Amino acid sequence: MLLTLIVWEAVVSTQSTGVENNGSTIVYMKLLRPFLLKNESKIDAKLNKVTGQVNKYVADAQREASTFANSDAGQLLAGTAAVAAQNASKQIDDAMTEPKDKEI
Repeated sequence: MLLTLIVWEAVVSTQSTGVENNGSTIVYMKLLRPFLLKNESKIDAKLNKVTGQVNKYVADAQREASTFANSDAGQLLAGTAAVAAQNASKQIDDAMTEPKDKEI
């Protein structure tokens, strides 16, 4: 079925002289567009529901991250990460400034 649709769209597309008659436009105008117009309010309602759920999830995650960042464990982790970043930066700087003829 799918192969037939693809072949039909290709044949109609190569036979037509204008964009308004190609196979994909016909499928959109005759099948997809009426479905979307008929169900627009249902689709919008579902999208709004999902968007609301995602926004709630993001707000919850931000609140939890903020709570953790302000906790003792979060402060310790942040301090450890800062020290590790400084050490890594120093090692990179040292590696970039070492003489190239240094023996290994």
